[in-house]
Amino acid sequence: MADEQDHRYLSLRDQSATIPLQHLRYAVVSAEYGSFRRAAEALLTQQSTLSRGIRELEESIGVIVFERSSGGVCATSAGRDFLRTARSILEQMDALVTYSQV
Repeated sequence: MADEQDHRYLSLRDQSATIPLQHLRYAVVSAEYGSFRRAAEALLTQQSTLSRGIRELEESIGVIVFERSSGGVCATSAGRDFLRTARSILEQMDALVTYSQV
């Protein structure tokens, strides 16, 4: 039983290791601003870097997170579910970092 749980953890860890936290942050901030350009400005990065990171994220999870238009971006239905979890992960990571500095 423990071997099965260890194997499951390792396979999940291998999959999640392919998603940089920065890509989650790009997606969450883009959803908040409704624009890759404005999100990139807020994160002090290039729009092309942010856009590429989100595209890589979408490819790695197999979900289109955003509908893109000339007016900005809007989360898809699946994207909204994904972003809810991504926000939670980022909040937990921020809390973990804050806690470890105490």
